[in-house]
Amino acid sequence: MDDNLTSDPAMNDALEDAILVDPDLTDQANRNAIRGANGAVDGSVPPGTGEDGRVAAKAVLGGKMLSAPKPQQMTSGDEGITLGDKAELESARRNKPACDEKLSYDMGWANRMPKEFSVYPKANVQEAAGQCDFHVVSFTTATPIKSIVDFYYTQAKRNGYDAEYLLRGSEHVLGGTRESDDGA
Repeated sequence: MDDNLTSDPAMNDALEDAILVDPDLTDQANRNAIRGANGAVDGSVPPGTGEDGRVAAKAVLGGKMLSAPKPQQMTSGDEGITLGDKAELESARRNKPACDEKLSYDMGWANRMPKEFSVYPKANVQEAAGQCDFHVVSFTTATPIKSIVDFYYTQAKRNGYDAEYLLRGSEHVLGGTRESDDGA
């Protein structure tokens, strides 16, 4: 990989510049608190942080992305619902017994997402949880929210889901069901 593509000049300058210190306070420093790097500092940006995943997302979709409809404001009755409540409501809607497992938080749940709803390309997983067949993942990305919603809307429609785009305060919610297998 070309170092010019992964190196930030401003970061390099900041890391390699002289540090100002107050000689009167140096005796108060804990010299064991910070240890030097194992190699030269190169100012690389960690993979996935700050990257816009739109190009990769279009590649996943074969180049064609649908545009999600304008979001509707969620009703006030839906605002306080927890993930556990949502799982119970969904089980009742599908006439399936509620899952007795408690919602468990583990990054491994991100890998168990259905293929059509995997983590957005170039995104960083922040939190993942699940129980039985109920999974939830939160992630960060530099991609604008509209592009992310369009990506998942396209995935939902292509895989037979109806799709509903809602706003709950500032939170964007895309949900849907698939009649062929009671998927949600």
